[in-house]
Amino acid sequence: PMRKGQCTKLSYMQVAVGPCMYVFDVLRLPFILGMDHVGNRVSTMAKWLRDASVFKVAHACASDVKLLSDCGVAVQSMFDTAVADVLLRSHTVLRKLNVVVEDYTGADMPMKDDFTSQMHAVVWVRRPLPKFALVYAWQDVVHLEQLFRAQEQRLVSAGLLEVAWEMSRHITQRDE
Repeated sequence: PMRKGQCTKLSYMQVAVGPCMYVFDVLRLPFILGMDHVGNRVSTMAKWLRDASVFKVAHACASDVKLLSDCGVAVQSMFDTAVADVLLRSHTVLRKLNVVVEDYTGADMPMKDDFTSQMHAVVWVRRPLPKFALVYAWQDVVHLEQLFRAQEQRLVSAGLLEVAWEMSRHITQRDE
């Protein structure tokens, strides 16, 4: 369970499920990370993030995993597309999501180039979230399944799929 003030750095959380994207305001709805269920029926984000049987994909997830850990959520079964990209390129430099998505899927993510670090500091604390920030958040997750599928094929061909999963596991379980 989350203690008061423990999860103040995490503002929003976006999730894509098939063609739908959901944005959760963690500051206004802290219970979504503070407990597994609301009542008898409604599962929260915490439950799904902790559930190893629920497959999750993220890009360069180390800082997100750390923030979630600070909120009391130990993420399980998350594949990191940045790790897969590093393995497939035999390189040590992480590339931005828009570059990786374009390289593997051909999809263009124009807002990713235009959003500056100064904008990040201001935008995510505003309520309600500005429309352009919702589009930005959507771009963070909309191509991840397609990116994973493209990387998965290449990783299997290179004999590196298990290595990518193990490296992703290491990121999500580093503080345990």
